[in-house]
Amino acid sequence: MPNQTISSLLIAASAAIILLLGLVHLLYTFVGTRLHPRDASLIA
Repeated sequence: MPNQTISSLLIAASAAIILLLGLVHLLYTFVGTRLHPRDASLIA
């Protein structure tokens, strides 16, 4: 039983990390300006 608990905990932790990275990616893509070009003439 303890091995099943540890494996479930590791799966949940890895899913939480992937979710966090995905949310940061969406935040930078749609809200932040870090992904915009430095040259203002390149923005359509």
